Amino acid sequence: MTNTQTQVNETQTPTQFKATGSHKSTGLAISMAMGVGAFVIPAIGCLGILDGQLNRQDLILLIAGFPIMIVMLWYAQTSAHALLSMSLTVSAKGITWKNVKNTIESDWDNVLKLAPVSIGKRTVMGLKLGKQTRIIRPGEKNVPPDSAEIPLEYFGDPKHGKLREALERYIPRVYQ
Repeated sequence: MTNTQTQVNETQTPTQFKATGSHKSTGLAISMAMGVGAFVIPAIGCLGILDGQLNRQDLILLIAGFPIMIVMLWYAQTSAHALLSMSLTVSAKGITWKNVKNTIESDWDNVLKLAPVSIGKRTVMGLKLGKQTRIIRPGEKNVPPDSAEIPLEYFGDPKHGKLREALERYIPRVYQ
């Protein structure tokens, strides 16, 4: 534990962050659109039934539409669940990022720097972590990291506001 950390009150309540702002709104809007859109293909097929003239194209849309609808509804539900279940916990012991696939835990001495990190094809601000990071995946033992990163953008602005205050309390060196 570093000198900076020993001055921190060890009994302080952990701060938990959930997905916020535009990420949450955009993700949920896309999930809802997928859910609504899932009904379009079978609905087009049903129009032929309502007209009383069910042709081959309407029948194909009706039959093929239901499996497509199931997949789209599953994807919409899974995406919403992934976004809503993501959390970041900041405490005197360290930082924990939980998402649907895994949990990444690190103590403060293992945080290397605040820097751009990759999320798929996007780059956002996050924390680069050292080799002492614990990556936990359901059904597996701890996975040794090649390199670990925690994207912070989902939980607020790491350069301003509550997220910065929480991080700066434990790792002021990344802001110097």
